[in-house]
This record gives sequence, C-alpha cells and structure tokens, in this order.
Amino acid sequence: MAIRLNKIIILVSIALLLISCKDDAKKRTINAHDTEKITSENHFFDKKYFQGYLMSVDESTHAEHPFFSYLDCEKEGYFSVHFIPKTEKLISFWRDKYFEENKYEYDDLKTENRIVNQLLNGKYNLYNIFCIQVTKNFLDTSNGCTEESINLKNDAKANIFLYNYNTKQWDFQENTKINTLPPYADNEFFFNRLPSVRILASDENIDLQKNNSLENNKVIDVEDIFRTDDDKLIIEENVLIEILNKSNVDQGKSASLLNSYILKLLLKRKNKEKISFTDEKLFKIIAYTIDTTDPIYYKYFDSKGVYWGKYSFGDSKGGASLSEALILSKLLSEEDIDNMTTQFKENNYYNLKNLKEMLKKTSWFE
Repeated sequence: MAIRLNKIIILVSIALLLISCKDDAKKRTINAHDTEKITSENHFFDKKYFQGYLMSVDESTHAEHPFFSYLDCEKEGYFSVHFIPKTEKLISFWRDKYFEENKYEYDDLKTENRIVNQLLNGKYNLYNIFCIQVTKNFLDTSNGCTEESINLKNDAKANIFLYNYNTKQWDFQENTKINTLPPYADNEFFFNRLPSVRILASDENIDLQKNNSLENNKVIDVEDIFRTDDDKLIIEENVLIEILNKSNVDQGKSASLLNSYILKLLLKRKNKEKISFTDEKLFKIIAYTIDTTDPIYYKYFDSKGVYWGKYSFGDSKGGASLSEALILSKLLSEEDIDNMTTQFKENNYYNLKNLKEMLKKTSWFE
C-alpha cells in the first residue's frame, strides 16, 4: 500500500512538473513573440511621425544630441527618437559647439530643423539611434493632449529600442519604469542604461564614406590657391573647379573660406596694411573667386536656404554673395569698383564661365 502511494505521489509530481514546464515554455514563447512583435511592428522613421529635428527641450534646456518626438494620445502614445554620437568629437560638437556656431531664436523651429537635417543627412551611421516609447495607457491626459500638458501615470514604463543598421529595424532593448516624460536631453541616460554604447569608435575608424563632400579627407588652404611667383600671379584653377563642382547641400565650407579670405585681403588693403598682391592681381583674384563661389551661394544659400553654420555665406537670417559683399562691406570705393570692372572687361575676365552672369544679379553692375 505504501509503495503504491509513493508511486502515485511520484506520478503526480512528474505531471505537475510537466505542466509547469509547459506553462513556462508557453510563457517564453509568448514573451518571445511579444518582443518580436514589438521589434517588427514599429516604424519610428515613418514620415508621418516626423515633425522636425530639435536641439532644445524648452527655452532653458539645450539638448546634447539631436532628437525628434511624436505624440498621439488616442493611438500611438508618445515616443522620442535620439541620435547619440558614436565619437568624442561628435559628442563635443553637439554638446559644446552647435549653439556657438548656429545662432537663431529659440522658437525658430524651421531654421533648427533645416540646420540639424543638413548635419545629419546621410550620416546616420555615425550615431547610435534610440527610441523611447511610452504607450498611450501610461499617459495622463487629464490636462489635455500636448507635450506641455500630458503627464505620466504612477506606474509608467517605457520601451527602449536601438536602431539596427543591418536589418533596418528597431531592436527591443528593455522595458523600464520611468518617472519623467521623455525626451532625455543628455547623453548619460543612454550611456548609463546601455553601457555598450559608451564604447566609442575613434574618429579615424568611423565610416565616413556617406559624407562625400570636399572636406571629407582634406581641408583646402585657400591661401595656396592664389600666389605670386617672380611677380607673376599663379591661380590654381583646378582647385577652384573642384570647389565649384564638389560643394553640396552638406558642405559649403571651402567656398565660404575662400570668400572670407578675399574680404580679409580687402580689409587689410583698406587699412593700408601690406598684402601680397597689387590691385591688378587682386582684382583678377576677385574675378576668379566670384566665378567660383557666387554660383554656390545662389544655388544653395539663396534659393534653397541651405545654411552651413559658421562656414556659410552669412547667418541663418541671411547673407550675401561675394559680388554683393564687395559693396555691402564698403571695402571698395566707387573708384575701386570702376577700376575693377574696367580691368574685367579689358582682360576678358567676362569670358569666365559664370562671372558676368553673377555680376548681373548684383545691385551695382551695369
């Protein structure tokens, strides 16, 4: 009798163990399925969610990295997408230099989006891209449904995702309790929760191939473009052609530096400081520079509003081509302008590809 009872107990124990294992397996299957569903069904880069890149949480809080956010209290809930730099150089730029180089009003979101878009365009590989998602059931909308009025419920949790460049999907990282509504403007939130992203690649080893601008591998020394040799002016026309052909929406740095170089020469001339060129040579340099940089100004800065930060033709509120800057800066007198245009004509500089067309756009050329 005792033996039979022991057998029954053993059989019941085995049955319970099997049921328990089955339930655990079922739970694991469900959890795996839920995770897969979370990963595959989110499309945070869908254009319908994008309302513009941001660099400020509010008037007094600047972000350390670019981000964008989206709110839909009835369906999608709330999420913010954060571009966390992979290198110390990029971290320093966004944290310390971005607002120094880009001046605009806090609420000028159109300008902010345009500048950040130009800086990020084609360079997502330089960032770890995270999304923090708060589903609608954790949002307290009793005061309304705006980013300023919504709050989190006491038991709020957030899903954290990391964008996978290889699969082009969002990989689920963790579900964590939060007490502050995103966005998180600093980098430490991501570094502390996911330490692996703190392993920064060196600036030299990051793949920069997507940024195929002129400045990618070298910085042109504009002073080497124009020089004198035995009193003869040497112009590196091939470099000017390279600047004209390779400047694009991402970079106008070389063209801007070239313009600045000319204006500095003219300022020294006006202040009667010694420069390396006679007026005749200087006017030729101006002709070749206008022929190169003015088309870039009109193609990008003037017509499309492309702004390259401090390496631009002006600030985010406006700028000028070199041909207009000659007058606006008052670095050349009316007599200087007359002498310059006479030299342009006598030396056939109007045969340059763009010079005459660019001058016709100015307020002073006849």
